[in-house]
Amino acid sequence: MTRASERGGGADTDAILLRSIPYRDADLVVTLFTRDHGKVSAMARGARRSNRRFGARLALFTVGRAKLTSRRGELWTLAGYDVTADFTGIAVDIAAMAHASYGIELVRELTAAEQPDEAVLDLAIELFETLAARGASPSVLRAFELRLLEHVGLQPQLDACLGCGQGGETTADLGDPGTVLDGVRGGVACPACAISGVAVKPLSAAALELLRAARAAERLVDAPADGGDGAAEARDAMLAMLLAHIGKPLRSVEFIVKMSHAARVR
Repeated sequence: MTRASERGGGADTDAILLRSIPYRDADLVVTLFTRDHGKVSAMARGARRSNRRFGARLALFTVGRAKLTSRRGELWTLAGYDVTADFTGIAVDIAAMAHASYGIELVRELTAAEQPDEAVLDLAIELFETLAARGASPSVLRAFELRLLEHVGLQPQLDACLGCGQGGETTADLGDPGTVLDGVRGGVACPACAISGVAVKPLSAAALELLRAARAAERLVDAPADGGDGAAEARDAMLAMLLAHIGKPLRSVEFIVKMSHAARVR
């Protein structure tokens, strides 16, 4: 994809849709993550009835060229959106759709407004590509979470206890009963340094190893195989850390929980 070109005070830029909210009879207020401006809010006038400029193209799980023009305060005007890559087929698989929605929500909540970061956009697109090719994968989500936290400066410390420094490159001194992932302090704490709290979750040696393997994956598709010992602990610990940073529940997580419950009932 090419970089944006500035035109008349605005810009054409690669983007994904993070959220859209109906406004008045035909407009949308949209949140985009763009290559050149980071996260932006924009008014898409007539988007709910303009087939020529938007139609069904302005949708989740697409990558497009957003035509951003004049702005008032923090709100840009979105004059058009031309799809360059379409991953809406993800929605056929409800689990993959839930994971993609989760990734989008994390990008929206963890990034600051108008702080460009091409790596974040590329990571979101890579998540779409991986889900389209591989389907829903908890291990892919762990790799995505860790890379996103790294990009926004919140990467957890996994290689040694954040209190005393023990652990090194092995789990020999970490992972004993009482080892935790502390979401507020931002890393693993050994039993002696662990404290209690809502964002503090137990982390076995297997769970820590899984997180380290997910972090080491160069591509999301190379994330470790799903399942195995420690998978549930790794999931719960990462979610607690993310919620500590975000400060509120995630709608996509509520959906995933409901979906998992319904599957167990059936």
